[in-house]
Amino acid sequence: MSKMKVKPTHKMVECLKKVLTGCQVDLVTLTPQEFRYFVDIDDYNHEVDYDWKTSLFKVIRIIYPYEYYACDKYLTTKDLHYCLGQSDKSFNGFMEQLKAFCAI
Repeated sequence: MSKMKVKPTHKMVECLKKVLTGCQVDLVTLTPQEFRYFVDIDDYNHEVDYDWKTSLFKVIRIIYPYEYYACDKYLTTKDLHYCLGQSDKSFNGFMEQLKAFCAI
């Protein structure tokens, strides 16, 4: 059994769109200033999401429906690894854990 690799990618966004129905899921790039404001002020803990060529962070943004009265949620590689660690390490288990992690 191969080890699952998790990272904010277009493929991960497509998988999340199937699980988080009703929410808009996008792969976005943020400047370091935007990342510190929207995601985490300690951007050094998210170095793996930083692209040195473009000077941008890549994260997954989840936009909830208006009636949820919820702020956008941003998923980093660190968040995805946390969910993988809490799951049973299967793809379906990982997706269910992500669904619970993103629930409000």
